Amino acid sequence: MERKNNLDIKEIQKVLPQRPSFFFIGRVLEFDSRKNKLTCVKNVTFNDYFFKGHFPGKPVMPEVIILESMAQASVILFALIKPEVAQKKPSYYFGKSEVRFLKPVKVGDRLYIDCILRVSL
Repeated sequence: MERKNNLDIKEIQKVLPQRPSFFFIGRVLEFDSRKNKLTCVKNVTFNDYFFKGHFPGKPVMPEVIILESMAQASVILFALIKPEVAQKKPSYYFGKSEVRFLKPVKVGDRLYIDCILRVSL
């Protein structure tokens, strides 16, 4: 079983095709290859650009940015499971997602993302 912990932003930059200011994963906390599971975190700060207009006086992280964070976590998980494919810099497309937002993400929150692969590659 391979376990990788604490991948930092420099290691994440090697994997994600996005560039700042479109990184929504700050750190990989844990990767478990046996379970095909990845845990990431995004520290939500007032400096995040999307808070300038969403919403003035009551900043809330847009749900589409939360979904993008989840997609980025999925790309990182794929790259850790299949590094030989990820090195070729493929275009990523993720299909159906079932998501429920239970409460808003606000300035000062930590957004934890658990990503689990449930199909065979």
